[in-house]
Amino acid sequence: MFKSERPMSRWKLSTILLAAACADAGPKLDAPVVTTLGNGAVEVKNTGPSGWADTTGWRLVELYRVGGAQAEDTPGELVDPQSIALAAAGGLFVADQKPSVIKQYGPDGAFIRSFGREGGGPGEFQVAFIAAAPGFLALHDPRSSRTSVFDSAGNFIRSWPSSCCYWSSILVSRDTLIHVPTSGPPTAMGEPGNTYYLRYRLDGTFVDTMVIDTPRPDGAQNFWMLQGGSGNNKMSMMLGIPLAPDATWALDPAGGAVVGWTADYRFVATQTGRDTTQVVELARSPVAIPEERRVRIRDSMVNDYARQFDRQAVEDAFKLSGIPATAPFFESIQVDGRRNRWLRPDDGGNRANARFDVFDSTGAYLGAVPVPGTFGNSWRTEWGMDRVATVAEDDDGLPVVVVYRIERAKGGAP
Repeated sequence: MFKSERPMSRWKLSTILLAAACADAGPKLDAPVVTTLGNGAVEVKNTGPSGWADTTGWRLVELYRVGGAQAEDTPGELVDPQSIALAAAGGLFVADQKPSVIKQYGPDGAFIRSFGREGGGPGEFQVAFIAAAPGFLALHDPRSSRTSVFDSAGNFIRSWPSSCCYWSSILVSRDTLIHVPTSGPPTAMGEPGNTYYLRYRLDGTFVDTMVIDTPRPDGAQNFWMLQGGSGNNKMSMMLGIPLAPDATWALDPAGGAVVGWTADYRFVATQTGRDTTQVVELARSPVAIPEERRVRIRDSMVNDYARQFDRQAVEDAFKLSGIPATAPFFESIQVDGRRNRWLRPDDGGNRANARFDVFDSTGAYLGAVPVPGTFGNSWRTEWGMDRVATVAEDDDGLPVVVVYRIERAKGGAP
């Protein structure tokens, strides 16, 4: 006769269940390797995601949209949105064009008011790049070489002469410095140049010029040079070669910037623009560009520019051999209000593959986030603490600004 065994103790059962749960926890996550370099900078090497292993860790969930077909023939209609700014209270400002005006929307996307107008007088502007600060809206007009400040209700406060002719986004940092892009000293054609920002207080006091050393490890950037016409009608144009490595950067709302060179999956953080406080890498293999995609890109550009230049001259200038055989590791860097870095890798020409690679402020690679179908270019996208707004087109091809919530479902920064 066999003796019956004693019932399993509760602690043993709990241990087995815990072990089984760990075994089913999913793919293993990788912790970054962090080293302090001799110059004091922190080097962070990532071999894989540390927050989530699939694309369900964080999501961009649409909150509302303004403009588009839904707003046709209403005061909230958009014609040609140039720049956008997220208000701390949850609302949205849009700098529209044709004519130039600022349109303000509430936290639910409802149109509130328009303010400012096209012109050269107080509170007027030709072109508007905008950025919000608590209670204020900064506006830079590169065509008029002037920067202005309005309050959050649209009342004009002041303006002052600033920078000319540099069409690019502005930023108001947490210490309420307005960063206005400006051109630096002239360089030889094709030679790399650095990035310059004039910094002002909200009262118009000039603080300094921040110079960001722009990395170009290969020296002069490669361009396609296009020339045409004759006599007094000669035209020349220098165009960056599609998919060629390039420098990209984003201002950090806490100060400084994040700068990368797209030939490597690597970027650096800088506090002053010329120092290096952090070096971040992600182990990735180069992705080959199929021949048919290179041909398609080149032929599309030839057809576009043959409308302005002699077609043979365009074909001679746009050499297929100039388009690289491997894609850049990423095409843009953006920094949200929590200082997370959102890098957008090349999608291979298939929008369904589009994603962001998200890194937190320590340099740890958290994981990938799918890019929503209605999402615009980086230069017309604004990242906040928990929201992101982007200028895109709706299904009818009309301009629309879509506001998404950054939903942090699991892993990564709070």
